[in-house]
Amino acid sequence: MKIKLNVKSLLWSITLNTLLISNSFCQSVQEVDSIRTIYLNGRQNQNPEHVSQGIAGCRSLITRFKKSGNRKKLILAYTLYGQILVDNNTKLAEAKDNLEKALLLATKEFKPESDEIYEIKKYLSWACGYLGDLDKELQYSNEMLTVLKKNEKANTLRIADLYNTIGLNYGLRKQRDKEQQYLFDSKQILESFISGQASEKMESQLLLANVLNSLSLSYIGDIDYQNALQYARMSLAISATISPGSPERAPTMVVVARCFTLEKKCDSALLYINKALSLIETNGLQSTSMWLSYRSFKVNIFGRCGKTDSAKATARITIQRLLADGMSPDEALSQLLILSQNTNAELNKMESDFNEKTSLAEQKQTKERFIIACVILFLIIAMVAGYIYYRYRQNKKEREFQQNLLQQRNEIRTRISYDIHDEIGSGLTQMSIICFQGEMDLKNQKPIEKPFLNKILAQINSLNESLTELTWTIKPGNDNIDSLITRIRMYVNGYMENSSMEVNLRLPEEDFVFSTNPEANRNLFLILKEALNNVAKHSKAERVEIEFQVDKQMNFRFEIADNGKGFDSSVPSLRTGKASLESRAKAIKNGTFQLQSEIGKGTRLMVEGNLS
Repeated sequence: MKIKLNVKSLLWSITLNTLLISNSFCQSVQEVDSIRTIYLNGRQNQNPEHVSQGIAGCRSLITRFKKSGNRKKLILAYTLYGQILVDNNTKLAEAKDNLEKALLLATKEFKPESDEIYEIKKYLSWACGYLGDLDKELQYSNEMLTVLKKNEKANTLRIADLYNTIGLNYGLRKQRDKEQQYLFDSKQILESFISGQASEKMESQLLLANVLNSLSLSYIGDIDYQNALQYARMSLAISATISPGSPERAPTMVVVARCFTLEKKCDSALLYINKALSLIETNGLQSTSMWLSYRSFKVNIFGRCGKTDSAKATARITIQRLLADGMSPDEALSQLLILSQNTNAELNKMESDFNEKTSLAEQKQTKERFIIACVILFLIIAMVAGYIYYRYRQNKKEREFQQNLLQQRNEIRTRISYDIHDEIGSGLTQMSIICFQGEMDLKNQKPIEKPFLNKILAQINSLNESLTELTWTIKPGNDNIDSLITRIRMYVNGYMENSSMEVNLRLPEEDFVFSTNPEANRNLFLILKEALNNVAKHSKAERVEIEFQVDKQMNFRFEIADNGKGFDSSVPSLRTGKASLESRAKAIKNGTFQLQSEIGKGTRLMVEGNLS
């Protein structure tokens, strides 16, 4: 609190000078300057009458200005009166009342961003804070901060001071997060301002020391003694460059001593409590309650460090000083004992709070570790279960694949048996009939002519071709795209040798090693064979275009086009074998069949599907 009052006093004197040179108050300079001089001289000489003299002077001015009806002079008198009371932390309710009167009049005379309204609200917020009206203090502080943020030329120190005030307000509400947020904002603003400004450096450094001290106290309340120690020492380092001998640095030194005491660093604690006592004694404050409090704290430090003799010696010297000041032995001993007990109780509470917080942190850490262990265990179980399920699915797929493969093989065997029965069997039957006719001719002594022999040869070739197709279909090495392409090329080349038509064949140039469905290979080849036979028998074409394309996913497109006489594709015709071709195309996976033809414009057949 002492450091805060010092900053307010410094800002108050700066503000008063600002107000005195304001054009709005020129008519009141002589009266106010007289009161100001009496008040400030009294403070400088530590004259206890300076407050009463300043108060009496302000009351006189208020009475006179009320009678004259000069509103601006009355605003100045009310403001000065409230500032003196707040600055000395006395008659705060009366100070608040006068400052509220000043604000009510000022809002009719000045703009919201004016210096006059800012200063009234600032001291009004401080008065509310000292009176414990935290909501009003926060309200006035936020109003000022909002106005200053909108003004690009606003005083940076004012903004920083408001952040500090709002932070302290939240600290009194025990809202540590908001308190530290506003204090850190104030710290950042001041550090940027100090690094870039040469003017007002002393004021900004003093305010920064105050902010750092506020942060230290905030962390004390948060039971974070490491950060409290850090910011208290930073505050002392800055204040040492401004006023190293000021007794108002002593409370911050005691904060450092308390932190070292809790850390069992007795020598460091004694060093700082001795520095605090030295500042008090150098400034002639040996008889104050602050000095006695620090001496009792020193006794406690010795006691906690196990230095009983030093503790007794310090207590003895303290009592002797009190006796020299006219205090009775019983009273001196009683005061020292009470202060020592209070200090010890405070340190015990801080230590207890710290131990409790540490215990809670350890419990939280143990809980977090347990949760992490549970999560890891769950993940391991999930991974094992997932792997087991994966293996189950893989085995199931493998079984299904083997079953499908066996089913396909059975289907192929069944089809081969049917093909052998239908094609080879029927061919052999025809051969048997032809041979029987030949035997009858021989019995009837008829000569066997060449057409008869040609029939036998044609039937043998047909049977051989059918057997070759069946062998190629069931041979394991032929269930791939390269084998299919080779088979198509060989058949088309043989077709070209026995045909007068021009045949243009376009096949994939890329080498493929992918396995294919043997049944799909066979159906596609039979489509080619039947389509070329239809072209040869019915189209009277001069040129045939054959194209086969396939990609790495085994999706294919097969197309045969001729420039023959064509036909009306909308009219069903058994000669085209359209139904047979379409049936084979749709037997292929994802198979589609298209047949386009117009009379005089040739025929185009296209099949698409997948060979897997």
